[in-house]
This record gives sequence, structure tokens and C-alpha cells, in this order.
Amino acid sequence: MTYGLRFTALASIFLCSALFHVSCKRDAGPLLPGPTSDARPGTGAMPDSPPTLPSVTNAPAITPVTTENLPKTTVDEMWAYQLVASMQSFYLPTLGAWKDSWTANANALIALIDFTKTTGNTEYLYVVNKVFEANKGTDNYIRDNFADNALWGIAWVKAYDLNGDARYLDTAKAIADNMDLTAWDTTICKGGVIATRTDKSKRAYTNALFTQLAASIHNRIPGDTRYIGMAVKTWSWMLSFGNGLFNSKKLLNGALTADCKNDGSSPGNEAQGAYISAALEIYKAAPYPEYIERARDLAFASVTNQAVGGILFDADEAKCGVCNADERMNKGVFVRSLNGLQVLLKNDSIATFFEQNMLKIWNSARGKSDMIGYHWTGPFDSADLSRQASALQLFLASIKTTNRLNLGLHHMVTASNPCSPLEGGVGAVDGTSATKWCALFSPGGASLVIDLEQVRDIKMFKVLHAGAGGETLFWNTRDFEIGISDSAAGPWNDAVVVRDNSSSATYHNVNLKARYVRLHVTNGGSDGITRIAEFGVE
Repeated sequence: MTYGLRFTALASIFLCSALFHVSCKRDAGPLLPGPTSDARPGTGAMPDSPPTLPSVTNAPAITPVTTENLPKTTVDEMWAYQLVASMQSFYLPTLGAWKDSWTANANALIALIDFTKTTGNTEYLYVVNKVFEANKGTDNYIRDNFADNALWGIAWVKAYDLNGDARYLDTAKAIADNMDLTAWDTTICKGGVIATRTDKSKRAYTNALFTQLAASIHNRIPGDTRYIGMAVKTWSWMLSFGNGLFNSKKLLNGALTADCKNDGSSPGNEAQGAYISAALEIYKAAPYPEYIERARDLAFASVTNQAVGGILFDADEAKCGVCNADERMNKGVFVRSLNGLQVLLKNDSIATFFEQNMLKIWNSARGKSDMIGYHWTGPFDSADLSRQASALQLFLASIKTTNRLNLGLHHMVTASNPCSPLEGGVGAVDGTSATKWCALFSPGGASLVIDLEQVRDIKMFKVLHAGAGGETLFWNTRDFEIGISDSAAGPWNDAVVVRDNSSSATYHNVNLKARYVRLHVTNGGSDGITRIAEFGVE
């Protein structure tokens, strides 16, 4: 069957299917020497405590004014930057992986790639290749769980989009080829991919991910017929034998039984999200409106049935005391797909849904160091990679400003008390969190001065602390000031004063003019050492 005929046939299936409802710090090389550590005190979980935010000054007249920690009523796009920095505190630079499960690592990588692509920010770009090199091994990301395999394949397609590295796309192709060869099965329900090499069940999530993976590969290979064939075959099976996958609320349940009936399991957010993304990828290959209509109908059914008071929840959330990493990521998988759909729909209801969830999370489910809990309605329970990456995927919907200009990037700096010759001030102005300025304790504090070469208009200062560079949260800078001057020697007028900070990234709005900018740390990490992954001026 030719490429065009495949989709003509598939369109016919849509029209007659009972499912169709028309409604409207480091790169890949060795670590730099210095007093860094990948050790994490305890398990990485944060205690249930009220949020502790830095005291931030917004001082056009160079007069410090503390902003109180009041509930927020409008979404700030910089919150996404704070969440990704905190997520990186789970990253282990020497291993090229995050501290969590194999599945959670794939989802975190996707979240990081989506952040990089959405914002144009490259401070964490080095992580992508480090993860690739450190974990590809001899199995090329192919293991026993086919949903995980497809998820990693999708991650590498997204990585390919960032820099065109053919190795990433080749890895995704190898994963899809292996799934087509070893996971596609006609002995049960006449088709579909199985869950694992030992579990022959046909799961909605796994089949939707495989469809998305194959279609996304096709969309990046001119003239391809092989991978679109895989996508159409699996999508067609989901339509023709997928009646049993949907419940009365038009949501996907988990799987088919051996006799091809609905297994009655809870409709997880991850399955709904994967199905939406599969429809979007096939739509890119053949822009029939049916694909978007299916994605839209499932999205609205999910928001209607999987939200309480407009806030997204998981079907089994009430039971989820100590849930596994996969469950903690489910909401993130859904909002990632919903965000992709919203790019096309630009629907006011979806935009409102995003805004309500972001505000609720920030005000009610956020713990210390900008960590986000599992229950988006709050209160904050504990922190881990999956919870953080899940929330990050939602907050990416708030990004409006891209490719922000760093006025201090690669400018001349002077810095005090370096921990080593390779950890001087230049590491804080090189545009990557792979390197840092590390300063030893001094009674007078540690200072870093940037020469902007001329008087510049400044609207924001940003500081990436230890956590953003893959170091423990306990080493985040506690107390610091940001000052400006007409001279590299001062005197300095403090525009920003922060006390008792715990965040891995802090952003400070100002409205001033200056040539010289100084970051002065009076209280570094818990060991007294200052670690600044990046100091930016915008």
C-alpha cells in the first residue's frame, strides 16, 4: 500500500469507527576539579513545610524594598526557569542521569529538551549529550519495557530537533525498528504492540507511544514510507480493535483483556496524553482534520473528568501515598500533549485551564526550594524528579518571551577567592550551568563583578545557584546582594538584597542603568562555600 493510500484507508476507518465523535556542569568530557559532590543527604525528599522564598528587591531608585511572600494572582513565566533549576538538583553529573527511575529519566530529559526548545535557553543543553553518551551502552536504550523504549525514542527525536545530531535520530529509529520486529503481535486481539517481553497485554499507553514515535521519525525523514507504515498500522489497530480501550466517559482505560475487552482499569493521564500526541504527529504527516478532532475530543473529556475544580488529578491519586515514579509523572505526560494541541487550537478554555493549574500549584503545592508536590491542589507532600518534571511540563505553557538576551554573557569579570584555577568567575558568565564560579569562605564575603563595557539598561538579574548545576540544595546561596556602580572599584548601590534563599534559581526584576554589576555573597552554602552556576544581566 502506498503512503497516500494508507491514509485514504485510515480516513475511511475514522468515518465509520464507533470511536469517532465529531464535536467541537558538565559536557560529555571529564568533570572539572573542585569541591563538588553528587551525594544527596537522605533520600532527596523534602519535608512538608511552608514555602520559603528569597526576599527580593525591585528598586528602580536603588532603594531595597522587600517583596512579601503573598499568594500570586498572575502567572510569571520565570517560574518555569525556577522549576527547571530545582529539577537539576536531582541530576548526577558524573553519571549523566537523574536520581530516579529509568522511566523518570526519560520524562525528565523530554521536559528539559522541551524547556530548551520553548525558551531558547541553552544553559542546560550540555545535559542532553551527556545523558546520551553515558547511558546508551550496547543496548541503544532498548530494554524489556516497550513503553519505556518508545519514550526514550521520542526523547531522542526531540533531541535531534535541537541540534540535528544524526546519532539521536538513528537511536530513535533503532528503537522503533526493534519494537516493530519484536513487540508487534497478532496472536492476541489481531495486532498491537505488547507491554513487555514477558507481558503480552495490549496497553493503550504503549501503543499510543509507539504510534507517536514512528510518526515523529517519519516527519523527519523526507520520502519515508517505512516508519509511517508502522504508525498507520498501530493507529489503525487502535481504531479497529480499540473500542474496548475507551470507557463510557470517552477516556482510554489501561488495556485490553485476553478476549479483547476493556480491562476496566483507571483512565490514567499518561494514556490520554500519549494518544493526543500520537494524533498530532500523524496529523503533521497527513493533515486530515479527523486527527485533530480526535485529539481535541479526548483532551476535553480528560479535562472534564480528570480535574476537580479545574485542577488536574490522577485517577488513582487518592490511593497514591507512596506511588511509583511513573504515576508521579502522569499529569506531566498529559499536559505536555495538551500544550502541543493548544499550539494548534489556541483555545481559551485550555488557556484558562493551564493558568488555573499553574497558580494553584505555585500557591498551594510548592515547597521549599521551589519543589512541587504530587497533589497539584496541595498541600506540598514531598519532592522528587518525577513530581518536578511533571509540573515543569505544565509551566512551559506560560513561556511568552524566548531567547532572552544576557548582557553579561562572556564579558570581563573579576572574582574573589576561587576554589580552584578552573572555577573562576568566567564560569558564571559563559552561558552554561556545566561550569561555575566557586569561591572559598571569607569573612568579608565573596564578590563577582561584571563589566558591561558601557552603561546599559537593566531589567532583570538572574542567579543560578548550586542546585541548577546538579549539586545539592544545601549548597544554594543563602544571603547575597546585587549592586551597581560607575566604577569597578565601587562604591556599590544595592539594587537587590536576598536573605535566607533556598531556591536553585532566583530572578530579580529591576529598572536601572549601570556599567558595572556586582554579585556579593555574604552567606554561601551550608559549608560556607559560594557556588554560582550562572549570573546573568538582562
